[in-house]
Amino acid sequence: MAQRQKKRSLVWSYFTCVDENVANCNVCSKCVRYCGNTTNLFKHLRNHNVENNELQKKRSKEAEEKPKEAPPAQSQTPWADLLQKEVEYTAPISESDESSERIGYITRVQSFSACHRLHSNNSSDEDNKKIYGKCNNPNGHGHNYKVEVTVRGKIDHITGMVMNIADLKTCIESVIMDPLDHKNLDKDVPYFADVVSTTENVAVYIWDNMTKLLPANLLYEIKIYETDKNIVIYRGE
Repeated sequence: MAQRQKKRSLVWSYFTCVDENVANCNVCSKCVRYCGNTTNLFKHLRNHNVENNELQKKRSKEAEEKPKEAPPAQSQTPWADLLQKEVEYTAPISESDESSERIGYITRVQSFSACHRLHSNNSSDEDNKKIYGKCNNPNGHGHNYKVEVTVRGKIDHITGMVMNIADLKTCIESVIMDPLDHKNLDKDVPYFADVVSTTENVAVYIWDNMTKLLPANLLYEIKIYETDKNIVIYRGE
């Protein structure tokens, strides 16, 4: 006895099957995971208004052409009936799934040691002593800084990541460890030749240089622990 051909969902008009787990969108060329279930395909197509509206019209027309005795809602249809009727199952899409993207945060913690002296070239020696106190000691002093670098972005549908943590680590090595670790900030880092090396300005320095290496709008926050009690946060504002 010849088997009836399984009905193919209309949504496949807008996708090309790559393998049993991934389909390629014909509109934007983005890969979408479907794992045999077309729910994610319908969700993704919502990002393309013209094509999504076109699909809804096709589905409405198809529904009108069917016999009046429509089958029960898929969510209530027994699995045995679905298999017998050879109808492709599509999980219901709830309104809470309207957002096609999820936002995630990644924080990488890095420690480094450095020495410095708080002293402004724009102020007198007397004023510097009043402003910075013992931190203005001509011989300088050191800190064991702890830096938290946080990025914020969309969680990729394919990789499941905001960004590769290995890439973030590489950026931190280049911006923090190589130029700052075990250095005299005032003498070894050109940026601080005319900028007071406060923790606030160290945070700005790290932010400005991280943004040169990371994709636009990905960096969210630089948080520096100068001590357990002294903490500076900078978000590019």
